[in-house]
Amino acid sequence: MEHKSQTGNECNFPFVLNESTVKQIKRSHVIFIMRGLPGSGKSTVVASLKSVYKKAVVCSADDYHMKDGEYHYDPEKKEEAHGQCQSLAKDACTKGCHVIIIDNTNVRRWEMKPYLDLASRHGYVVITVQPQTEWRFHPEMLSKLNKHKVPEDAIRGKLKAFEKDTPIFWGWFANRDDSESIRIAAVQYFTANSHPKVTYFIKIYASLDDNFYFSLVYAEQYKMTDQKILHCTTFFGGRNQEKSRQYGEKVEGSLGKAFGLWVIGFTVTPRTISARLALTTQQMALWAKDDDDLIGEFAQMSLRFGSRAHLTIGTSEGTGAVQAGLDLVEVIECESLCTDAPSVSMEDAVIRCYQKGRFAIYLNEPFRVPTIFTARY
Repeated sequence: MEHKSQTGNECNFPFVLNESTVKQIKRSHVIFIMRGLPGSGKSTVVASLKSVYKKAVVCSADDYHMKDGEYHYDPEKKEEAHGQCQSLAKDACTKGCHVIIIDNTNVRRWEMKPYLDLASRHGYVVITVQPQTEWRFHPEMLSKLNKHKVPEDAIRGKLKAFEKDTPIFWGWFANRDDSESIRIAAVQYFTANSHPKVTYFIKIYASLDDNFYFSLVYAEQYKMTDQKILHCTTFFGGRNQEKSRQYGEKVEGSLGKAFGLWVIGFTVTPRTISARLALTTQQMALWAKDDDDLIGEFAQMSLRFGSRAHLTIGTSEGTGAVQAGLDLVEVIECESLCTDAPSVSMEDAVIRCYQKGRFAIYLNEPFRVPTIFTARY
C-alpha cells in the first residue's frame, strides 16, 4: 500500500512535514521507493525529500540515459540502466547511508524486489510513495506533463501494467540501534552473568535445567530474529487483498509516520523472547490484531484489546516468530490465574515464573522506543 497525500498536495507526507518523523528517519536507515507513471509528480516528491534529507542518495535508472545534461532513452539499454541503479543502491546500503531514494516508476512488484531484498538484508525500513496528483492515472495528461516526452500509447501500456502492491503486514519498525538496545535489555536478566538472585530463582523454579536455559536464551541454541530491525505487527493480511485493502485505506495517513512505543516488560519462554508493549490511544487506532486469529486452546480466550502488542526478539531453533505472540497470550492467561506466582525483585524490575520455563519481567520504569509505521512487502 503506497502512501498517498490526502489533500491533493503530492508532498503532504509526515516524513516531509512532521518534525518528529523527520528526526526519527534521520537517525534510522530508510529506503523510499517511489511509484508512479511518468508525469505523475514523482520528481516533485523526490525534490521535497532531498530538501529535507540533504544527505540522501538518489538512485534512478534515468541517470544512465543522461548524456551531456540531456535525456536520451535507449530501450536496448534498459537492463543496464536498472543494473546500474541497483548497484548504486547496494553501495549506499553497504556504506550505511541513512536515507536512500529509489526514483523509478516501479510499475510492477518485481521491479521493486531488488530494493526490498536490499532493505531486508541491510536492516532498512521501506516506505513506498506514490504522488496523489489528480492526473496520476490519466494517460493524456501524463503524456503532456512528463519531462521525458514519453508518448501517450507508452503511458497507456504502463498504466495497464501498473500493479497495486499488497503488503504482507503493517507495523511499527524500530531502527537498528534501538533494536539492538532492546535485545540487550531483554537478555541481561537471563545471561549466565545475571544477578545471583536471578540465577538461583531460575534454578529453583524453572522446569528446565538452568545451564540449558541460559544457552537457550543467550548462546548458539537461541536464534535471534533474522531481521536487523525489530517490529510490532499491527495487521497481517498475507495475500488477502480485500482485507489488506480495507486496512490500508484506514491507516493510509499514518504510513511513514513516527510513533513512540512503550516497553513495559519482557516475556521469556523456552521458545521465544519478546518485548511487551503498552499502546497509547492513538496507537490503538492502528491496531487490528484481535482474537479472530487465535486457534486451538487459545480460541476461547478474551483478551484486552491491544494486550498482545509485542516485539519478537528471538526464537529457539525451528520456532516461528508468530509463536512469540502465542507465548505472550499464555503469560497473560497465567497472570489472571496464578496470582501467587513465585517472583524475585531486582532494582529495576520484578521477575515472575509461570511454570514450564515461562518468565515475565515487569519493568519498574517502562522505556520509550521510537519507531516508524509502515509495511513489509
